[in-house]
Amino acid sequence: MKRCARCNKKRSVLERWLSLDKEFCDECLFDIDQEIRERRIIPIGRQNDSNERKS
Repeated sequence: MKRCARCNKKRSVLERWLSLDKEFCDECLFDIDQEIRERRIIPIGRQNDSNERKS
């Protein structure tokens, strides 16, 4: 059985076949996605303020 590259969890053939990624399990992909979203959040107020200053 292959293992997830991040959490080292065993992954069955069926799980690998149905998963979204070849290296990471779906739980780790969800966690990575959440981390990326939290780092890149841009508040709407700042975005509007910068657009108003340019015009």
